[in-house]
Amino acid sequence: MTPALFSQGRRAWDAGEIVLRNVDDEAEATWVAEFVGGVAQRGFRLAQPIRARDGRWVVDGWTAWTRVPGAHSTTRWPELLTAAHALHEAIRNVARPEFITRLTNRWRLADGIAFGEVAADEVAAVAHLDRLLAARRPVDLPSQLVHGDLVGNVLFADGLPPAIIDLSLYWRPVGYGAALVVGDAIAWEGAPTDLSRELAKYDEWPQLLLRAVIFRVVVSELARRAEPWRKDVSAQYRAIVDLALSFINT
Repeated sequence: MTPALFSQGRRAWDAGEIVLRNVDDEAEATWVAEFVGGVAQRGFRLAQPIRARDGRWVVDGWTAWTRVPGAHSTTRWPELLTAAHALHEAIRNVARPEFITRLTNRWRLADGIAFGEVAADEVAAVAHLDRLLAARRPVDLPSQLVHGDLVGNVLFADGLPPAIIDLSLYWRPVGYGAALVVGDAIAWEGAPTDLSRELAKYDEWPQLLLRAVIFRVVVSELARRAEPWRKDVSAQYRAIVDLALSFINT
C-alpha cells in the first residue's frame, strides 16, 4: 500500500501494519527504540520499534513501529491518566538520557522556560505568558522520565490496556506528565474542568499544572512563528490559563 499521512500525530505515516515516523534527532530516536523493548508493560501497551534489515533503528531520518489496535478518545481521561501513571511507575528508575538536556527544538525550549531553566525573553510577546510566569514558584520535587505528550497519543481498544503510541520524554516530576494531560485535555478536547481533581495525588500539583500550561502556550506560539500558515490559537488557552491561576491564588 501507499503510505498515508495520519490526521493525528506528528509526521507519522500509515503503512498498513507499520507506522513510519520522521525524526529530527537520530540519537534520541535510537535511544527510545532501544529503551522501549526493556519496559515492562503492565496497565498499558507500547508500540514496538522495527529494525531495518541492516539492524539500524533509524534510516535516512525515519523509524518504523508496529501498529497497535485502538482509537483515540476524548472522554476516557481517567483511564488515560491511570495508564500514564503505570508507565511512569515502570520507568521511574531509568537514568536520565543525554538527549534530554539538548535544546534542539521548540518543545525542549518551551520545557526549559516552563521550569525557569531558560529565560522567557527567548520568546518575547507570548499571549498569557506574563500572567503565568508571575504566579510560578519554586518546587522541590524529584525528577524522572515522564511522557510529555499523551493527549492524542493514547489509543483505546476493548479488552486491552490503553496503548501509548509515541514517546515524547522529559526529565521532570512525575506529576508534570499528568498535569500536561489535564491541561491539554481541557484546552484542546473539551474535557471538563473538574478533571483537574485527578491531579490531587501529586505533590505541588497547582505549580505543575501552571508549568504545563506555560509549556503549551509557548510551544503553540513558537509553532505559529515557525509555520505562518498556522492559526493563532492563543484564545483557546484562556480558560485553562484562568483555571491554572485560580489554583495558585486560592
